Amino acid sequence: MATAGLALSTALPGCAKDTDATVASDSRARSYITHDTDVLVVGGGIAGMAAARQALVGGATVLVVDKARAGHSGNSGLSWGHCFGTNEGADGDGSSLVPAMVADTQGMIDQDFVLAIAQGLHESKPARLGEQCGTILQRGDDGKAQYNANDAALPVTCVLEYRPYRVARQLMRAGVPFIDNTMVIDIVRAADGHVAGAVGIDLKSGDAHLFRAKTVIMATGGYHWASGITAGSPESTGQGQAIYMRHGLSLKDMEFFAVDFETIRPYGTMAKEKDQVEIAGFAAINANAGMFARNKSGKFFTEGLASSDVDNTDSFQAVIITAAKEIIHGNGTPGDGSNNGLYLDLDRVTAVSHMLPAYYYSGYLRDSEWGLGYQQPKDVEMLCDYYSSGGWPSTKPGTCETEITGLYSATMTVSEWGTTFAAGQGYLAGKDAVQKAKSMDFPGFAETDVQDILNKAFGMLEAAPSDPVRPIDIHRNMQRAFYKGMNLIREEQGMQATLDELLRIQEEDLPRMNVPVKSKQFNVDWRMAMEAEGMLLCLIGTTQAALYRKETRPFHIRTDYPVMDNANWLVHVWVKLNGDGTWSIDTTPVNDSIIPAAQINEMLPPVDMSVPNTYKTQ
Repeated sequence: MATAGLALSTALPGCAKDTDATVASDSRARSYITHDTDVLVVGGGIAGMAAARQALVGGATVLVVDKARAGHSGNSGLSWGHCFGTNEGADGDGSSLVPAMVADTQGMIDQDFVLAIAQGLHESKPARLGEQCGTILQRGDDGKAQYNANDAALPVTCVLEYRPYRVARQLMRAGVPFIDNTMVIDIVRAADGHVAGAVGIDLKSGDAHLFRAKTVIMATGGYHWASGITAGSPESTGQGQAIYMRHGLSLKDMEFFAVDFETIRPYGTMAKEKDQVEIAGFAAINANAGMFARNKSGKFFTEGLASSDVDNTDSFQAVIITAAKEIIHGNGTPGDGSNNGLYLDLDRVTAVSHMLPAYYYSGYLRDSEWGLGYQQPKDVEMLCDYYSSGGWPSTKPGTCETEITGLYSATMTVSEWGTTFAAGQGYLAGKDAVQKAKSMDFPGFAETDVQDILNKAFGMLEAAPSDPVRPIDIHRNMQRAFYKGMNLIREEQGMQATLDELLRIQEEDLPRMNVPVKSKQFNVDWRMAMEAEGMLLCLIGTTQAALYRKETRPFHIRTDYPVMDNANWLVHVWVKLNGDGTWSIDTTPVNDSIIPAAQINEMLPPVDMSVPNTYKTQ
């Protein structure tokens, strides 16, 4: 089913013809620095490093461009120790992981794709690579570097204290050039549509760069920074997704965000509007830590559930569902003032801290252990936050190549095992990209395309609208609008209000966007201006997809459609930005080539958010 969407303007304010400065910028030739490489990797996180390593091993020249510091940006900025899921120790070829990954994504995954990911992960052995690069994995009392959060029988090992920056260092020593603090703003293409490279801006110097490449791997992560409350980093603003959309690619599953509950008290701050907060620490309630979450009455609501809509109470999605039910049915703690928070009992966490990811709790437990004069609170209060987003294009399952020849996507991460998917996609993309690059010459491209991209970017710096709005204010307005109507618990009226406000921002605020200081060097306002349109496109597409999906599913909980409806909604929702500025929405059935849809329906426990949690002890 397809439907035409809203007519939306996608013109950037920096290209407006209402100021002399902008008219002049459109007519001048922009200089840039040119780099040639077989394989260009955009993004230096887990996916990007996996891709770069494979391209290097395959004998190609490879260049990594990172928006921040290599090995430290995006979700890999959690460099003090990822919980990294890998099946490399499992018997066979790794395919035994497929049922668990299908269940983890609630059936919303292309099964041929997930099979290729599982096999690629088993083949590439990323955890072993991490230890070879100097990571010392967290180990239990038995000395084993493993932590199976849900079920010891799963064919996956969740290693703790995985540190991506150590892999980045080793790649640099091996000769992979990293150009960091540089934001890729668009790709260039040959006349036949083949990708020919990318254009970027050095965020320190303001210099423009053209990266000519035979193949390009987009490993740019998500756009969860745009959500308004996140434990993620400012790099995650959706540049990759925006590039896909501008080049005509449909994106699927934008309505899904990976969620958890993160700390706002005792350290966090709350804006006076009570609609935007800042995360204080990363003390997640996922996995076994979910057993220590309490509601406003002090009840450990996941502990010993007798019957509910989920039957595996220490699974990731089960904790999210039960937590959301507590809030929906009036048992939430104050939170941001809307009774949308929960407590985490640190006394209980302390008792089993050796079993949990150390980096989650270091701010509360390690400081006191090291005698720094810190008084550990009994509880910390948590709010739901987004730490990864949906929205990725159609790709070939075994290669991650998109519908644009030579352009690869390694950005699918909406899963408890985001690191698993990231490493697997990067490996598959790098493996194929290097073979394609070695068999071809550099594609040609039009110089006018490069100039158009640069004029668009520099036009934002040079524009001088009469009624200016700073980029930071536009960012905050987008975040506030999205947080109000598109947090974990959703309903139509709130989502529509969010969409209306996003469209207002696009129509009224973007044309007035102004960078007050015109220097190219270290100009944060300019960076935020270049990010703004892409963020807005991502949020508009996400909200439309969420309105379209009329059911509840973990990571998309609707009080007006409280039941998970596998009979009608085991489908991908695809959102496309058309060339004329309108949007279209379509759906396709989930690929069930390995586990049939009927079996998926049996695998997934029913969910009905209108039914409160029940407990063994009242």
